[in-house]
Amino acid sequence: MTEEERRVHRALAGLQDLFSRLYGLETHAVLIGGQVLALELLARGQPGELAVESRTGIKVSRGYTLEADLLFDLDRLPGPSDDLPDRLRRAGFGRTRDFRWERTRGDFHFAVDLFRAPGTTDPPTAMTEAAEGGFALNHCHSLVLDLEGRPLTVRVPDGPAFIAMKLAARPLRKTASERAKDSFDLYAYAHHLKDNLRELCARDELAGLRHDLRRLFGSPSADGVQDVLSYANLPPEESDLLARAVIGEFTDLLGEESQ
Repeated sequence: MTEEERRVHRALAGLQDLFSRLYGLETHAVLIGGQVLALELLARGQPGELAVESRTGIKVSRGYTLEADLLFDLDRLPGPSDDLPDRLRRAGFGRTRDFRWERTRGDFHFAVDLFRAPGTTDPPTAMTEAAEGGFALNHCHSLVLDLEGRPLTVRVPDGPAFIAMKLAARPLRKTASERAKDSFDLYAYAHHLKDNLRELCARDELAGLRHDLRRLFGSPSADGVQDVLSYANLPPEESDLLARAVIGEFTDLLGEESQ
């Protein structure tokens, strides 16, 4: 196990410890963001590195993510959640920004960002409103990871919900690098987890998501393709190969657009 892999497992152990101290609230939380892909891969027995190696041999890596983004289903909690900040403090976390809580143990630093769905009233503490958060809360599944004999159960968005959240978040980003990271996550999800996206191609009501993906990844000049190339920062000849690979990935997923 590499040092980075050890850090990922320490982050997951931190999440497991946090869940044990939320006393039921964790069953109404969904993990969102880039760490979803890492956990999906780990649950399949693969390394949790967010990386894609294209059919043309170009590898692009985002490394590992150590922050946990938790989306809480506040409208379905079985009881009051007013003491959520106290539970976080008892778990050793301190607030460092309105929505972010962090804990340091030795040389290891672990952060948790709190989110809520649009329209949620009276959150127990500051939380960021997550675009398409309601979609993710209503369309999620559980992953179970074995952490040295102790199971960690985490709910994550289903494939279409993950795609919807990333597509909704990308235009809201303040910097080009953040938008590029969202586009890379979409590419990586389509590359690694096509089985999770069968529903995306089968349901009529998800046609809007398919349209948005084709718009972002349908040609070399499309914004999503250019984001991935910017993120990869490769020489021109390799960028051309990567662009073809990205377009091909989404063409394989979605098929050719009917005229």
